[in-house]
Parts: sequence; C-alpha cells; structure tokens
Amino acid sequence: MTDSFVHSEKVAEAAFAEMRAKQIPMTPRNFNIWYDYCNGNNPGLCQAVDRLIKSDSKFTQDENANLYAEYFGTEKSSREIDEAGGQIQNIAEQIVTQLKSATDIAADYGKTLGDFSGELAKAADGTADELNVLIRDVMVETQKVAQRNKDLEERLNDSSQEINELQDDLKKVRQEAMTDGLTGLANRKCFDVRLAEGMNSSTESNEKLSLLLLDIDFFKKFNDTYGHQIGDQVLKLVSQNLRKTVKGQDTAARYGGEEFAVILPDTELVNAIKLAETIRVNLAKQVLKNRRTGDSFGKVTVSIGVATYHKGESMEDLIRRSDRALYKAKQDGRNRVVSEADGGKANVSVA
Repeated sequence: MTDSFVHSEKVAEAAFAEMRAKQIPMTPRNFNIWYDYCNGNNPGLCQAVDRLIKSDSKFTQDENANLYAEYFGTEKSSREIDEAGGQIQNIAEQIVTQLKSATDIAADYGKTLGDFSGELAKAADGTADELNVLIRDVMVETQKVAQRNKDLEERLNDSSQEINELQDDLKKVRQEAMTDGLTGLANRKCFDVRLAEGMNSSTESNEKLSLLLLDIDFFKKFNDTYGHQIGDQVLKLVSQNLRKTVKGQDTAARYGGEEFAVILPDTELVNAIKLAETIRVNLAKQVLKNRRTGDSFGKVTVSIGVATYHKGESMEDLIRRSDRALYKAKQDGRNRVVSEADGGKANVSVA
C-alpha cells in the first residue's frame, strides 16, 4: 500500500471514531467535516470544532450543518463560477464566429461591387434600360447586405446582453461566497482574505491595524433553554449591532459559531478599545423579546478581546493574542473588553 493510502485510511478511521463517540450521523457531509478535522489541514475548521468541544457543545444536526456551510459551503459557488465561465467562453466563441461572418459579408459585397463596376464599364455605351437593370441589381445586393448586417448586429447585441447578465450573476455568486448566510456579515473565508490584505497594507504603510474578537456570553444556554431558532435570533441581533457600529473600511465578520470578528485598518489600540466598548455597551442595553408574546429572553452580552498587529507577525499570532484577551475577558466575568495592553487588563464592565 502507498503512504498516501495508509495515511488516508488512518485519518478516515479516526474520523469515524470521533463521529461514533459523539453520535454524529454518518452522512457524507458530516464525514467531510470530521475527515478534515482529523487530518488537520483546515485550521479554521479545527479551531471551530475545538471550541465546541471545549464548551461541551453537542454536535447536533444544526451545528453540523453550520460547520459544513461555514467551511465547505463555497463548493456550490465555485461550481457556479465554473459554469458561468464556460458559458462566457461559449458566447465569446459565438462572437468570434459572428465577426468572421461580418468579414465574409464585407468581402462578398466588395467582390459584388467589383463585378458590377466591370459590368457598368461594359454597359457605358449601352441603353438606359441596361444601366437601370445594373443599378437595380446593385441596390438589391446592397439591401441584402444591410439586412444581413442588421441581423448580425442584433445577434451581437444579444451576446453582449448575455455577457452582462452573466457578469452580474458572477458578482452575486462571489458576494454570496464571501457572506455568512445567517447574519449577512462577511464569512470566515472573507475574514481571512480581508485580514491578510489589512496586514499587508499595514506593513507597507506603517499604519496600525487592530483586531476585535467577540464571543456571545452564555450562548449555549440560549440554545439549550429556548432552542436554536432563538439562538439564531441572538446571532442576528449581534450582527445587526455590528453593522450599525462598524463603518467605512472596517470589516465585521462571523468568525465561527457564536464568535464574531472586526478588522480595523488604520486604527490604534486605544481607538480599537473604544469601539469595542461601544459595541459592548450598545448590546448590553438591549433585551431580546418574543415578538408574539412579548416575553423577555434576557439581555445579550458579549466579551471582547482586542489586539494590534505587530509588523512581521503571522495572522495566526495576531488572532492568538486577540483570542487570549477574549479568554481573559470571559475569565474575569464576561460582558467586558480586554486588550493585550497591560497584560490583558480589563476595561470597566456593565453591571
């Protein structure tokens, strides 16, 4: 057996063992999640699963579906992009054929005019009737060419419209591929891209770049007490607040599960802390209610970790320092902002 086969067999056995231990249905999508997790080649997925394991979360059907959508849901978008690319290639080939047809029409018409020119020269001493016949024939051929050119123009316009529609479709597909379906914020894939871009820009311009990591406090309790539908409403409430607060070049993203992130280009640590505090306070003032009965589900609060990019460090290092500050915020009682400054000293919290 080859080394690759032996390795994949061991990874598959480990994946099945994890799924059996956690009583996860043996579906292809679930196996995809756990094979990648056991193989360790998807860092984002591994971190998300490790957080769920650490918090003693159950891998329910909804949770598995969320993991698949977050880390494998772009397959559909990639397929749609490939299909659109094939359609554009077909249309381009049609346009080339149509342009060749236009060249042939012009060549044929040029030859026809040449032939008529010769006939006219011969008929110069002829009768008026002979000249009229030649002129009429020239007009007929001219009308035929005009109609053929009109038909060709219509086909080219149709092709141009098809390409414009496909470009719009591709734009939507790309947008969907970078957007979290539930919250409407940037998804993890988009977060990775934007953070990498921000770090490169910060390195080149020497401007500061800060990162917020947010975690919803006691989110598991919302799910266990009221169900996943209410849990989804909590996620939407947080995302709505982030959209209202995060503006301009900043990026708010759903980092995974109940965690969110905010990328803040050109932002010093002190200003990042102020924004984090604004987010935290605004959320803490709100109460989630049942729209039908008016009953309260309680307040939604978040813990936030803040860190600033250090030139030359890796993305993982920046995220790790933000995550460490977030963990301290939770240790210190939740509903607070903690930064990497002063050893992760916490800011004032709401009672």
